Amino acid sequence: MLEIIKVNEHKYDNFSCKFNYLPISFNSKFNKFLIYHDFISEFYIIKNDSVCIGLLPTYKIKKKYYSVPFFSYGLFIKDTDTLCLNELNYLLIQLFKDFHIRLFSFNSCLSNANKITAVLNLKPSVDNQLLSFKSKLRSQIKKSLKNNLITTNGKSELLKDFFFVYSENMHNLGSPQYSYSFFENILTNLDPDNFQIFIVYYNDKAVAASICISFNDVMEVVWASSLSKYNYLSTNMLLYWEMIKFSINSKILKFSFGRSDPNSSQLRFKMQWGVELFPIIYLKSNESLISFNFLKKNLSFFWRFLPKKITKFIGPIISEKIY
Repeated sequence: MLEIIKVNEHKYDNFSCKFNYLPISFNSKFNKFLIYHDFISEFYIIKNDSVCIGLLPTYKIKKKYYSVPFFSYGLFIKDTDTLCLNELNYLLIQLFKDFHIRLFSFNSCLSNANKITAVLNLKPSVDNQLLSFKSKLRSQIKKSLKNNLITTNGKSELLKDFFFVYSENMHNLGSPQYSYSFFENILTNLDPDNFQIFIVYYNDKAVAASICISFNDVMEVVWASSLSKYNYLSTNMLLYWEMIKFSINSKILKFSFGRSDPNSSQLRFKMQWGVELFPIIYLKSNESLISFNFLKKNLSFFWRFLPKKITKFIGPIISEKIY
């Protein structure tokens, strides 16, 4: 019989240590950042016949529970099937009434995913990793290395260059952006060893950038952007190869490419690296009358035509209210 049991943060951390390869959302260091955004944290464990099989960090705002706001994953379960999913949904309704939970498992037989996460099992050396790729991918990586691109990685000193690429890319995509302070607050509340910023330069200009966060032997690229006018230089290919190399040299065991829409071009890009795919299922107490995808499609249609001064001002107001 499944149970959802509330525990304090200390006990939650003790239980989380017993799970291998937990995604970054389960790092309780995000707690301070989310409290800053007016969320109230509560921590739960999932038990089946008295054995802990899952974790559920929640953050409440205006009587609604989210797990985990701004990040890809929320509820982690060792194994999931349709019967387990139905039982979990029933328990969540009884406990929270109003909620939006993202369910994730490395061992899932569910196929009706809202999002897909792509994870690469890393080889013990950079050379072994490169040899494991198909010849076409190796050729693309080698091509990017011949294009006079310069890469660097570091900490918060690179945040301005990251934000330049990120904000330009979001405007071109027609999507509201997070604020500079949003990223500052996240990184300030993490241990310096748990994040890394990567930048690709061309003629001294930042043209591709990413922020990676690590936890529990997993490195995940949480935000990545590139300037489309430089795509012919294979900047994105070099960016991802640099992140993978850094992960291997840091003794990380899994590299997560993050979440994507099923059948999207982003997911196809990730699949060429030899990843495993895992479903992310959304469990919600109610459905919106107008789908988020419908709103997103129509918003992006006119967003890219707005002046950048306006989008940089109102973008964070919109994006930081979408959890």
